[in-house]
Amino acid sequence: LYLAQMCRKAGVSYNASVWEIEMLDWIDEHLDFYKIGSGDLTAWPILQVFAKKNKPILLSTGLSTLQEVVDTVAFIQSVNPSYEDPNMLCLLQCTSMYPIPLSDANLNVMTTYRNETGLSVGYSDHTSNFEVSLAAVGMGAKFIEKHFTLSQCLPGPDHKASLEPDELKSMVKAIRNLELAMGDGQKFPQ
Repeated sequence: LYLAQMCRKAGVSYNASVWEIEMLDWIDEHLDFYKIGSGDLTAWPILQVFAKKNKPILLSTGLSTLQEVVDTVAFIQSVNPSYEDPNMLCLLQCTSMYPIPLSDANLNVMTTYRNETGLSVGYSDHTSNFEVSLAAVGMGAKFIEKHFTLSQCLPGPDHKASLEPDELKSMVKAIRNLELAMGDGQKFPQ
């Protein structure tokens, strides 16, 4: 809870993936939304508890088939119809390896998710840079998840797919610039 309080005091949103229902009550007051990891996409008893709490959900889909994603969306919506609102449920395209080659990013799955469900889409980026995150934003991703680290040389596979602090700042700046360039879709003479 110390980290959550420190983030709030600094004006930064805090989030943590909760893997056990017992931990949810302990940390729930510090979470503005829930991020469900790929491994829990079909853990419907856990998802039922989250859905009843009525906070926005980010659902990572790295270990799932399209049918599993569609079935899980239907289940969440049956528990709480507010998750039919794209602002309440966002599906994250994800490939559950660290790091992944660019050829495994499969960003077009975001379009499939949007067409199949009518929900918001995002991207959980496990590549070793942030080019794919920029492409995802250009394709309409409403949420980007990118891990960060103090050093990519630290042991473990996650650090190699993470950005160091200066790289993360560059990614955020590039996304903000891209959002400006995307415009509002209204065509008029300029």
